[in-house]
Amino acid sequence: MNRRRFGGLLLSTLFSPFIRASGLLDKGNALVKASPSSLSDDTSRLQALIDGLPLGGSIKPAKGGYRIDAKRGLRLKSNMNLTRDTGAIISCIPNGLNGYAILMVHNIKNVKISGGKIVGDRLKHAGSKGEWGMGVDIRGSENVVLQAVAINDCWGDGIYIGQGSDRYRRPSEKITIDKVSCENNRRQGVSIVSGEDIYISNSQFNHTNGASPECGIDLEPNRGCSVVNVRIYNCQVLGNAGSGIQFYGNVKKSTVLNTIVENNGRYGVRMAGSNGCTVKGNRFGNNRLSDVYVRKDSVSDCVYSNTGATIHVDSGAREISRDAACSK
Repeated sequence: MNRRRFGGLLLSTLFSPFIRASGLLDKGNALVKASPSSLSDDTSRLQALIDGLPLGGSIKPAKGGYRIDAKRGLRLKSNMNLTRDTGAIISCIPNGLNGYAILMVHNIKNVKISGGKIVGDRLKHAGSKGEWGMGVDIRGSENVVLQAVAINDCWGDGIYIGQGSDRYRRPSEKITIDKVSCENNRRQGVSIVSGEDIYISNSQFNHTNGASPECGIDLEPNRGCSVVNVRIYNCQVLGNAGSGIQFYGNVKKSTVLNTIVENNGRYGVRMAGSNGCTVKGNRFGNNRLSDVYVRKDSVSDCVYSNTGATIHVDSGAREISRDAACSK
């Protein structure tokens, strides 16, 4: 596969195999519908529906509110869809925890989450410590699709993508984020700390604020981990208190393409320690420090054809190119 092209045709090819398979699941006889209730806590009944799904089953919450206990969250399983009505809202019951996960995608594969909203508790959070309250928490999982979902107001990240929580500690792989909106989350719109082949398209990551680094999208591997082949395409990254997009540490062969990155409180795109990454064909404006910053420990990065961009490259950075030929 030619990974050097990032137009709509190639992205459709990359996304289509799993999305197409997920669509077939919806047409089977294993579709379970859920309705809102008068309960103050819907965690147990929704978890029971998930646990009872047969292989390839789908659960479809109808329009209305569903309240989740953050101490437990909802734990998804392999080969399932969570396909919600556009008016379905899964919200976190306010708490004082340092960290939580509303939806857990841990050590599984072939999962699709689509439709509706996921809402954290930052507006009513009872504590003042911690930064790890996640909307969707993906760890050590493969073939996961998030599509047409809004994830807002989390105490930590809208989306977290990292290594497995089991003894194998696998990175997450083949993750698709499409038509997703992450708004007013406290630490990050999305964090990627261990993963490979992650595709983010047609999405918005805006107004992150409250707990450093406060980025829209942060690629920042944990110790001993790497982030490889992340493609950010046709997104909006606006008004975050930190940098719009950050490549920090062992980030390789990743790309920001055709994305609007404006009005962020630090850099538009910050590249620090990255290797072989490309920032091409984006629109920048009003990012406070500079639109693109390449730190001295970055190697073989490529920055070119960006509209309105102020670019700062440290003198120690090696093999940094502003020529279109560098991405061929």
